[in-house]
Amino acid sequence: MTVRISDREDFVEFLGMGFVQPEDVFDAVSDYYERVPKTLALWNFLEADLSSFSADQFRKVASNGARFASARGADARTAIVVKSDAEAMLIRAFVAMAGVVSPIPFRIFMDREIAVEWLLDPSKVSETARSSA
Repeated sequence: MTVRISDREDFVEFLGMGFVQPEDVFDAVSDYYERVPKTLALWNFLEADLSSFSADQFRKVASNGARFASARGADARTAIVVKSDAEAMLIRAFVAMAGVVSPIPFRIFMDREIAVEWLLDPSKVSETARSSA
């Protein structure tokens, strides 16, 4: 699996490494959220290649994640960190699709620390910093 799951104190971090396929994300979501999930999630793709994702695969991943939305609680948030503008555009397509099937807010970042700050307290992160990706 090219997605490692790390429980942090206040959130869970999914760390993508190398060539990440949609099945890897699907499996990580299922494996983690079938247990007692944390409300806040960070998907860190700074060391990943997401080039294999397509719109159909996004739909499958988004629907799978939406199944666990209620288990994550009312204040659930997901931050996604990518390394390039091209990946940010790709993930924007996923976020748009996920927004249709899930009540959980998603934000895209190119800086892990700002993403963590937003997860822990969204009021501390300016709109400019949030839309930097």
